[in-house]
Amino acid sequence: MKMSIVFMFVFAWTGVLSAQFAGGNGEVGDPYQVLTLEHLAMISAYRNAHFVQIADLDFSYSPYAYGEGWVAIGASDDPFTGSYNGGGYQISNLMINRRVTNQGLFGYAENADFRNINLADVSLIMGNGCGALIGSAMYCQVMNCTVNGNIDGLDCLGTIIGAAYFCEIDKCTIDIALYGNEAVGGISGWVYDSRISNCSSHFSQSSALYGLGGIGGICFADTDITNCQFSGQLYCGGSECGGIAGEAEYTSFANCQATSGSMLTSGDAGGIVGQAIISVHIINCLSNLSIRGLSTAGGLAGWYGGYSSIDSSYSTGDVEGYYNIGGLVGALSLSSAIDCYATGNVEGDTHVGGFLGSMSESGVMVRNCYSIGAVTASDTATSGGFAGSGYPNQVFQSYWNIETSGWDTSSAGEGRSTQEMIWPYGEGTYEGWDFSAIWGHDLIGQNCGYPQLRFGVTPNLDYLEQVPPVPALLASPNPFHKELRIKLVNPGRFYDACLKIYDLRGRKITSLTIPKGCPELLWDGKDKAGKPCCSGVYILKLDTPGARGRAIKVTLVR
Repeated sequence: MKMSIVFMFVFAWTGVLSAQFAGGNGEVGDPYQVLTLEHLAMISAYRNAHFVQIADLDFSYSPYAYGEGWVAIGASDDPFTGSYNGGGYQISNLMINRRVTNQGLFGYAENADFRNINLADVSLIMGNGCGALIGSAMYCQVMNCTVNGNIDGLDCLGTIIGAAYFCEIDKCTIDIALYGNEAVGGISGWVYDSRISNCSSHFSQSSALYGLGGIGGICFADTDITNCQFSGQLYCGGSECGGIAGEAEYTSFANCQATSGSMLTSGDAGGIVGQAIISVHIINCLSNLSIRGLSTAGGLAGWYGGYSSIDSSYSTGDVEGYYNIGGLVGALSLSSAIDCYATGNVEGDTHVGGFLGSMSESGVMVRNCYSIGAVTASDTATSGGFAGSGYPNQVFQSYWNIETSGWDTSSAGEGRSTQEMIWPYGEGTYEGWDFSAIWGHDLIGQNCGYPQLRFGVTPNLDYLEQVPPVPALLASPNPFHKELRIKLVNPGRFYDACLKIYDLRGRKITSLTIPKGCPELLWDGKDKAGKPCCSGVYILKLDTPGARGRAIKVTLVR
């Protein structure tokens, strides 16, 4: 008798839950069916269940079309942990007008799965750590989703995910007008140890102060971006602006393209990445963006340093600025560019070159590269056809066109005539180049007779061993209670360093100055206002003029 009563109760309760939706029981094999906006809102009560959308949804005439709009599903203290399959149907006119953290269709998600979701005509005004689909996400998968409309937010702002930690994002497409402050990206604004692949981004308009990227805003901690494409308009009032990423460290870009559009920014501007800090690798990438940056701008990368590499990549866009302006890279420090070329015109004042604006005095390798664009510079002493300022002992088998560039001098590289640089090439040109696997002869004029790259080659990175080590961080004890001892490894050869401390929502808590040669410092666990920080996980990032160290996580326990 008791067993029967229990069975009847469970059966009745299951029926009540199912009645909240159009069908299903919330399990992986039989997800709750979302037919109406009421069903969508009900997900907040079942955040660990599984859902499938079975019809188009429109917010236009719902209660969520007014006031502060939609209330996000999931919060940092109670995240969404289930799955949502949009079924390929559309969700139209999502509206949020709320300047707080973790806003989006979903606010905060962990170990969740999102697929086949189409958000059309979004109109969002949000705060930090916000995105149209998900505000902040950890260990989540997002696949085959689309977003278009307008987004206005603050820091760590993205279209798919505002702040992504340990996430996989694949086959997503966005067409957006995006406005934010710092760490603003087409797919994700703050990208930590995540994978973004096969995504496409278009900006009808965009604006940010720092860290604006067509795919990722600020990317670090072993992030990979592959087979992604950007087009559109980029405007960054401060610095760190890139067609694929604004700022990157410990990040790789493979088979990425910035196909068309323009960029206007103050500095650190590049068609793929604006500022590469440490251990960044660009492989088989191209950019055709037209770039204007006050300082340190390049067709592919602006400031590129810290044991990083560019391989088998090229730029065709024009670059304009004031100093450190190059057809491929604005400033190259402790890094390499191998098997690359630049064809765009370059214009600036000082440290201007058809391929490279400037390079550090050691730790650089440029090999098997060429440039052919016109070079215009005010200061002839610090500018040249191939490199503005540089060192010839770091540039090998690399050439510039003395006729098309308008320069017969360069601090590095070898000048050649047009006839010597196009097929069938002149004697002594392109010596040692691999025309069997990396380069191809342009026999039919697709590249105006100049050598062209065969994409798909995996480069040998052994030569990077010659680059000097860069600063690294150690912190102890971790977790810590009152005081954290931070040690800077290899500090002696660099200038003053700046240690930036962020919380997991991407907000900068404080910054500490490390004088040159100082081996360690202490953090008392307080923010920039001197207020004790709450218990939790914090991210430490090192910033020096020469390179930046790996970001590390520390835990504060009160």
